[in-house]
Amino acid sequence: MERNPAGAAGARRLAEIPRLGIVLALVGFLAELGGAMIVPIRFVFLVGVLSVSLPLAGGIESLAAAGGTLMRVLARLIPGSRRPPRFAALLLGYFLSHASRPLLALAGSGPQALGLALLDRLGRGIQGPARDTLLAEGTPPAVQPQTFALHRVLVTLGATAGSLVTAAILTNTAGDLRAVFLWTAVPGVLSLLLCLAARPTPLPAAPLLPDAPPPPPTALRIPHSALRTPHSVLGLRFWMFTVTATLFALGSVPAAFPLFYALGLTHTLSSLPLLYGIYVVTYTLLVTPLGVLSDRQGPVPVLVVGYAAFGLIHAGWGLATQPWQPWALFILYGIYAAATEGVGRGLARELAPDAGPAAALAWYDGLTATATLLAGLLGGLLWSAYGPGATFGYAAWLGLAASFLLGVWGPWLRGVRPLPAAESP
Repeated sequence: MERNPAGAAGARRLAEIPRLGIVLALVGFLAELGGAMIVPIRFVFLVGVLSVSLPLAGGIESLAAAGGTLMRVLARLIPGSRRPPRFAALLLGYFLSHASRPLLALAGSGPQALGLALLDRLGRGIQGPARDTLLAEGTPPAVQPQTFALHRVLVTLGATAGSLVTAAILTNTAGDLRAVFLWTAVPGVLSLLLCLAARPTPLPAAPLLPDAPPPPPTALRIPHSALRTPHSVLGLRFWMFTVTATLFALGSVPAAFPLFYALGLTHTLSSLPLLYGIYVVTYTLLVTPLGVLSDRQGPVPVLVVGYAAFGLIHAGWGLATQPWQPWALFILYGIYAAATEGVGRGLARELAPDAGPAAALAWYDGLTATATLLAGLLGGLLWSAYGPGATFGYAAWLGLAASFLLGVWGPWLRGVRPLPAAESP
């Protein structure tokens, strides 16, 4: 029997993942499990139990989706701000997130729920960069790709497990939402205990081998001066795309709205975490093959199709009347998410000149995150005033409009058609 040298080398590198990488992957599994337990039911809790207005509930959900990105951008604007030590930041970030989730069971008003959502997002915003830096610094370069891949796999498994746990709790407690929030304390405590075992030890200094694979991409560090870079330095191509992406983000209403609408079609509260779970599974199975396809086709065509797919999916929500339709739509939403994962941010960086990639990501992240926050508020206002069809129609039209605009500007963005000389970066 012939041996597979590549497979043997891959298995050997998996075995060489340091203790820090394994522990942080398990921490990520537990943390994502706790987070996924509340994601599919938080909106129902806000509106149905706390009687929070739809605009405020939509704003809270948008904050959960985009607040971390916006907080990181704003933090970079504070002159002289200092980061805490990375391990301390990791512990602080996980503590804030894990503490906020079971406290939702005690919330009695919208402002309290909003404060806990802010606490969760603050924790996530602190823990993410600290974790990635610790993994990069505490892992030999040769096994960094396997270390980050293991972390991503366990995080995804945690999201799937969290949805199943929530469905089981709801089934066995007659739909007690507060019980779900209280149970998030279990993975939270376990995650924090594992964090204490993740204190890194310095690696011995070693030169990077010429044939060693590069470390996996992490978030580009954005300096304080990034947003002070003159906008003209970034070039017309960058701004054409960023305007389009911001328009799309303005219509990207949170997935909580479709979940809330699905409850009226399925008439079963435990179906919501299962719908979320099928989205996660679809995304997980397709993100790698569709990512390869995206690399081959190029980012602009992928986003043109992706924006249009988002619009058509939300148009489908506006027309959905049967119990089976939410399941099909969430599968389609998982396909859309897998195909467009990270594509927009990568294109923004690609379109920026060499002098301004950090500033490009700062502007792109700041504008799209702000638009995403507004999308939740606007979606709730439209739902309150005109019904769910207005919210889904709004998202559908902006998705299709962004797709059309990106398609029209595509030749310039791809460099097929040159910009006028006076406007070229």
